[in-house]
Amino acid sequence: MTRPANLGPDVPKISLGGEEWPVPFLSLGRNRKLQPLFNVVASRILAGEVRVADLLPTDHEALVEMAYIALTQAHPTITREEMEEMPIGIHELVGALLTIMAQSKLFTQAAGADPDLPAAHYGRGLLLRDADRMADARAALHRAVTLDPTNSGAWFALGLT
Repeated sequence: MTRPANLGPDVPKISLGGEEWPVPFLSLGRNRKLQPLFNVVASRILAGEVRVADLLPTDHEALVEMAYIALTQAHPTITREEMEEMPIGIHELVGALLTIMAQSKLFTQAAGADPDLPAAHYGRGLLLRDADRMADARAALHRAVTLDPTNSGAWFALGLT
């Protein structure tokens, strides 16, 4: 499969099948395709309602489809069949999901669309913390635990921020 030229050092990468794949900012069309898939699985994982081990086949399919949609932005020649042949673990898919969601601004969109969605604030807080925007991260994580005081992941992240 043909790999694109270097997209720049600041382009986030996802690790799939033992390789690093750049994921540039996604087009509006790809974002529209990702939104329903995000709703299927991401909010449940981030809210701590589902452990990776408990994912349903439909959750796994949504994760694979999200990774495929994101990969084809920078790698338009990759086929779904090629991607499905990669030795990809579920933890890689979940890690890819977080990167893709950051690139596609899905956390921000979800928080804007439903300001009472704890998972959106939790995910946004994690991304802000990773970007070293601690005050914004604390505010997002505080909102997440205010909305869902049982979210231990959000409490833990807040404590680290």
